[in-house]
Amino acid sequence: MVRLHRKMDNIQHKPSDGVTVMPYSGLLAYRRGKAFATVKGYNKYVWDYEGGKGENNMGRYLSHGMLVTAQGDEKDGFDGMGLALNEGFDWSMLPGATTKKLPADKVLYYPQADEKYVEGKHRNFSESVVASGLKQETNGLFALDLRDDVFPDTDRSLFDNSFRARKSWFFIDDEIICLGSGIRNSDSRYNTVTTLFQYQANEKRPNYFNGKVITSPTLQKADGGYFTDQNGLQYIIPKGQAIRWVQAEQQSYQWKSAAIARWKALT
Repeated sequence: MVRLHRKMDNIQHKPSDGVTVMPYSGLLAYRRGKAFATVKGYNKYVWDYEGGKGENNMGRYLSHGMLVTAQGDEKDGFDGMGLALNEGFDWSMLPGATTKKLPADKVLYYPQADEKYVEGKHRNFSESVVASGLKQETNGLFALDLRDDVFPDTDRSLFDNSFRARKSWFFIDDEIICLGSGIRNSDSRYNTVTTLFQYQANEKRPNYFNGKVITSPTLQKADGGYFTDQNGLQYIIPKGQAIRWVQAEQQSYQWKSAAIARWKALT
């Protein structure tokens, strides 16, 4: 790799448009010009997420159909997209994912060993075999039969084996068509939601609904409509689909470590 890098000198190859399917990751990646998207699921052969005593302890829902969309300069990474994952981000409302709207303390999970899960519930499988995609030239599709078959926790909140959803995504030219059906669980305490997007508020790069800037801190509701996010991506929701949104302060756990604190002190 070092020899190849030296041989190429300053020549750079830009990523090609199209679809990459990674069946052993339950993941599909899609690129179109400066726009990029990935969708993630899990099944009988691909686990949902990895966590530990001090890592990724809010990541339980990462494979519940999370759809990350981006457009613009890749050099800025997640911060440039406005996700701000360590600054008040609600980990029960991951973009594209179908989840339960849980309080932060219910999403926070530290794997603990038990008789069934020796290392704790952090590499979990379901009884479904569907969580993968197909490609045709530069277009593609991804399907997920979501069955939360992990042995439930005591109050059946974060791990709820009654949770079901069927989700599919069609990646065609400059559109992603997102469908969901059979979404259900037996938990009446928390709303079950499918999140379109979640960004840190930015006055210079606002989000819009039906062409108007979203500024009100109160809960807004509508029967269909369209959003334009701060990265210039459009979300079109047909009539008959109830949508809700709010722009306000929200609380979340913040990840810190002594190692990072020491590194900052040294620099």
